[in-house]
Amino acid sequence: MAQPVKPARILILDVDGVLTDGRVLVGPYAPYHEASRTFHARDRVAIRTLAAAGWRVVLLSASDWSGIHYWAANLPVEIYQDSSKTLAAVWDITQGEAYVAVGDDPTDLPLLLGAERAFVPADADLQMRELGHDDVTVLRTPGGAGLVWEVARHLGVTPASADRSQ
Repeated sequence: MAQPVKPARILILDVDGVLTDGRVLVGPYAPYHEASRTFHARDRVAIRTLAAAGWRVVLLSASDWSGIHYWAANLPVEIYQDSSKTLAAVWDITQGEAYVAVGDDPTDLPLLLGAERAFVPADADLQMRELGHDDVTVLRTPGGAGLVWEVARHLGVTPASADRSQ
């Protein structure tokens, strides 16, 4: 008898343009002259809530920017930095398990099209918003504005539901 397919419990989030608004601060005012990005505090709370509800959260970035480790410190996430963001990278993360993904630009297409459910921010690249794929939802929230909460709600996860799952 075939094993029933388990519903996705892995959430893969692109970093630039999803967790950030895509802008990069460079120059003498950036700490240590390293490029800086801004993140929304609500995403940290939403990630903790998803993890408490049993979700494995993975941050996937094509960038080798070290600041992501600082931002994600003390968060229940895995960080996967891979310049290709190909299906091979996704396989390394999921080992073939179903997953949910959020991406914002054409480099995220393999990630999104292989997902059980996929989301793009309100301000994603036009091509991404017009995919016309049944399993791709255009969020109301733009990248960098706390969109992980909106994704969590689509997945049926709220602070109250996370409390009940423990």
